[in-house]
Amino acid sequence: MWTDFVAKNNNELLANLGNFSNRILKFVSGSLKKVVPAYTGNRHDSDSAFVAKLFEKFHRYCELMEATKLKDGLRTAMEMSSDCNQYIQENQPWAIKKTDPVRCEQVVNTILNALVFVCVILEPFMPSFSAKVYE
Repeated sequence: MWTDFVAKNNNELLANLGNFSNRILKFVSGSLKKVVPAYTGNRHDSDSAFVAKLFEKFHRYCELMEATKLKDGLRTAMEMSSDCNQYIQENQPWAIKKTDPVRCEQVVNTILNALVFVCVILEPFMPSFSAKVYE
């Protein structure tokens, strides 16, 4: 039982949710002076696909929560966090900041909105984590 708890804590919370949230918040704090950039220009296809994927999983999350399938709801929320981690890794705003600042701002805006979205969903399970991110 404790082995499973430690594995989930390390592999899902730290490596997934903690990694994704820490990376983007540190980047915004250090490189963008804690300012959330506006999304300017046309919506990028990869951003639209990412948001659509999140909303698809959000609908599943709502259905599971309404059916009081809490474990499955939490699993779906953590899948959304994994999707966020994948999105940030694929788009690497820190790498494109100097070469394509508009795209960097689009990526940062998209991922910060996704982070808030995930925090709202995870708040029933991890209220202190969500509160810390909101702060």
